[in-house]
Amino acid sequence: MAISFEGEQAEAMSDINVTPLVDVMLVLLIIFIITIRVIIQQVPVQLPKATNLPTQTKPENITIAVDKEGDIFWNTQKLSSTEDLKAHLRAIARDVPLDRLLVETDAPYLAPSPFRGKRNEPAYVGEVAKILAESRGVPFEEIARQTTDNFFALFRKVPRPSSADLQRRQPQSAPAA
Repeated sequence: MAISFEGEQAEAMSDINVTPLVDVMLVLLIIFIITIRVIIQQVPVQLPKATNLPTQTKPENITIAVDKEGDIFWNTQKLSSTEDLKAHLRAIARDVPLDRLLVETDAPYLAPSPFRGKRNEPAYVGEVAKILAESRGVPFEEIARQTTDNFFALFRKVPRPSSADLQRRQPQSAPAA
């Protein structure tokens, strides 16, 4: 309803603008026509079968710290010596599943024992693998094969060398005189 001010007296107009009302009603009618077909028709839904598997626990995180006095801590437990730290590390090396192991040398100033004092190099990774094999009580070759397989499983984009490539890399023995 509107008010008209044509004269000095204001009077109410009784004309209603029905255009917006018709627009809204047409939109609602179209929505109703579309949705009623969806409601009437059945849509098959294929839901996946779910199983409840127990969660596997991950190994605990270990923090090894050295304070300013040189004391070594395993998580919050103070270790008595570096030999105690080595024993803890060897125990973990025995318990980690073999298919989860990688061997690397990433500390540039902490070379394995025979090379202590020298700069660490990737060529020394074999020494780490030897200690790992001793800790697990398995041959060095088994550790070398498994950690190589683990590397290529983890880094899939790195092409695995063929056996011919590996034979070419082996140093040739000197011919007998």
